[in-house]
Amino acid sequence: MHFNVLSITIPLCLLLNHILFSVATTKSSVLYNPIDNIAVNCGSSGNSTAVDGRQWTGDIGSNYTPLLHSNKRKLISSKATNPSLSPDPVPYTSARLSRSPFTYAFRVSPGQKFIRLHFYPATYQGGFKRSKAFFTVKAGPYTVLSNFSASLTADASGLDSLVKEYCVNAEENQPLIITFSPSLGGSSDEAYAFVNGIEIVSMPAGLYHTQDGDAGAHVVGENIRFPIGKSIALEMVQRLNIGGSSISSIEDTGMFRHWSRDSNNLLEISSAQPVTTSLRIKYTSIQSYTAPPKVYQTSWSMVTDRQGNGNFNFTWKLSIDLGFRYLLRLHFCEFEYDIEESDRTKFSIFVNEHVADAKADVIKWSGGNRVAVYRDYVVKMEGDRMEGKHNLLITYFPHNNEWIEHIDAVLRGLEVFKLSNPDKNLAGVNPMPLARASTSSNATPRKFVYASSGNIIATVLVILLSVLNILVYKLRVWGEKVGEKSI
Repeated sequence: MHFNVLSITIPLCLLLNHILFSVATTKSSVLYNPIDNIAVNCGSSGNSTAVDGRQWTGDIGSNYTPLLHSNKRKLISSKATNPSLSPDPVPYTSARLSRSPFTYAFRVSPGQKFIRLHFYPATYQGGFKRSKAFFTVKAGPYTVLSNFSASLTADASGLDSLVKEYCVNAEENQPLIITFSPSLGGSSDEAYAFVNGIEIVSMPAGLYHTQDGDAGAHVVGENIRFPIGKSIALEMVQRLNIGGSSISSIEDTGMFRHWSRDSNNLLEISSAQPVTTSLRIKYTSIQSYTAPPKVYQTSWSMVTDRQGNGNFNFTWKLSIDLGFRYLLRLHFCEFEYDIEESDRTKFSIFVNEHVADAKADVIKWSGGNRVAVYRDYVVKMEGDRMEGKHNLLITYFPHNNEWIEHIDAVLRGLEVFKLSNPDKNLAGVNPMPLARASTSSNATPRKFVYASSGNIIATVLVILLSVLNILVYKLRVWGEKVGEKSI
């Protein structure tokens, strides 16, 4: 009887998931259908269905079986000894592990691809201890991870599992090779590499890379453009739905991107309230697959100081590695004002202490009300990448807030990507172990522990410089207004 109930319930659940998926994805006027849509459940056989209804293919006995580089070691398929995954066990219940390098080869069409690597740091059967997994990952010619510890990264971020997402160009008539190599050195040979799941998903040409004929993204603090050619690989650092809830991969426009909520990144969030609209989004300025409508339908609103407080702004903080360039994609949509009132919609964008855009105007960019649009900026974070994580501050500063009771941020979504260096490297360093990161035995434990005391001082200085820059800029804008009125 129990078997019969399951045999009925499971197909019904899958059917419901399929319906929900169809409803969610048809909200965009055009759904992008990727040429390559590969989801590999590493260390398993046959097909597995995730909670969202997506099918994953096992790599045992399939076209995706990896190749071991050495005959002295074994390529193990194993399960975690004490799994605690919820709500979706796929693809995290099984893994491929080895103390020798191993490679996956994917036959894909030429062009730009998403590569997503899934990791569940745990102790696995066969003597693979959680703390001993240190390894390097190469995707094609790019080093995307170096001496990577999934356990340290997961512990620092308070997560059970991790997803690392990259954008890499696949060459014509060449397989896309992904290699996992255990870190060498030390007194122990227990180091090993592992992976739980691999996704390869095609993306439209020019989605994040610069399209032919385009000058490229605006460089923050300089009057130049930076083209992101196909020889540059990208690592997704953050993909945020501003003011809204997280957007699952099946609610994306066909590329299975996950959009996180930004409440952990927005400073002074206690003064802000989320704003949501159900108005239809117009995709007349950009392609409809650029971001889901939900991204453009949410934002933040903040009550202003009626005395005309010039310090008013929205600021988001993100953790990044030094020594790299970053692509910042800011998604906008204006609902309250139309083109006749564009003077009331101007604002400035600051990245750390630098002005990214002095007179931003969404209505001018998009051409009208309810029209989705985005702007790309490139910022170079000087420093030694071995120093660890530092903070990147992005500030939205409205020009006209003196006599308005509340200000709605027209920023709707934020994507941040690390760009590969000329040596084709994207790898940062592991976060410090939580026990070592604590400066006092009486200190309150924190969920995110990346920064050393030097980083904290640097962050405070950046914030002070940003505030000073905003104040100076505000005085300049005020002076321009006074000058205009006196003419």
